[in-house]
Amino acid sequence: IEKYFETNPTLFDIQIDITQACTERCRHCYIPEYQPLYLQYDKICNVIDEFRELGGLHVALSGGECMMHKDIAKIIRAIRERDCTVTCLSNLTRCTDEIIQALVDADGSIQVSLYSMSPSIHDEVTCRKGSWLETMSAIMRLRAAQVPVAISCPCMRINYRHYSEVMKFAAAMRMKVSTDFIMMGKQN
Repeated sequence: IEKYFETNPTLFDIQIDITQACTERCRHCYIPEYQPLYLQYDKICNVIDEFRELGGLHVALSGGECMMHKDIAKIIRAIRERDCTVTCLSNLTRCTDEIIQALVDADGSIQVSLYSMSPSIHDEVTCRKGSWLETMSAIMRLRAAQVPVAISCPCMRINYRHYSEVMKFAAAMRMKVSTDFIMMGKQN
C-alpha cells in the first residue's frame, strides 16, 4: 500500500468553509471578522466533483457556522449523492430537524464544540448567552436520531478547569471527544 501511494498520492479528505457567517463570537476563533459570505451551491458542488475525480472520500463542512448556509441540507445530500461521507463542524445553534434528517439520510456525522458543562463558562467562551442550551439540545436531538456526534473541547484559560467534565459527559454518552491546547492564529 505504501508503494502505491508513493506513486499515486491521493487526497482523501477535504474541509470546505462554506460561510464566514456565525452565530457565536468565540474568544479563540481564527476568523477576526464574521462576514455574511456564503459559497454558492453550484460552486460547492463543483469543488466536490473535482475532489471526487481526485479520489476523495470525505467532506467536512465548516465555516463560520456551516448550518447558517441556506442550502446546508441540500449540500449534505449532494455530498452523499457523490458517494462521499460528510461531517459538519458546527456549534449546533442552528441545527434544525431538516438538517438532522439530511444527516440521517446521508449517514453523516457532527463534530461540535462544547467548552464546558457549565452553561455560563460555555457562553462566556462563545460570547453568546444561551449558546450552551442550544448546543446541548441539538446534541440530544442528534443522538436521538442516531447521528454520530464527536465533541471538540479546546482548552484555554477560561475553561481548562472544566474540560474534564466535558470528557466525562462524552464518555457517559459514548461519544468521541478530543481536547486540544493548540489555537490557530487569527487570519488578520
